[in-house]
Amino acid sequence: MQGLAGYILRRLLLVPLILFVVSIVTFALGRYAPSDYVDIAVGTGKRDPEVVERIKEERGLNDPVYEQYIRYVGNFVQGDFGNSVRYRGVDVEDVIHVSG
Repeated sequence: MQGLAGYILRRLLLVPLILFVVSIVTFALGRYAPSDYVDIAVGTGKRDPEVVERIKEERGLNDPVYEQYIRYVGNFVQGDFGNSVRYRGVDVEDVIHVSG
C-alpha cells in the first residue's frame, strides 16, 4: 500500500499507542502530583487519621498502582470521570455539561 492510503493507515495504527501513552501520563500526573487528593478532600485544619484512611479506602488509593490505573482507564472508557475536586459533591461530567 503506497501513497496517501498507506500513510493514513500507518497513522491510524499509531492511535492506540498514543492513547495508551497519554493515559499513563495523565494518570501519573494525577497520582504523583505534589498535592495529594486526600489533603484536598480533608481540607485544612486538624487532620483525623481515621478520616484520611477512610477516604483512601473509599477512593481505592490503598490498592496497588496497577489496579488504580486499570480502574482509571475502565472508568474513563465508561464515561465516569469521578467527582470534581474543585466543586465538592459534583461529578466532573456535570461540570463539563454545564460549562460546555
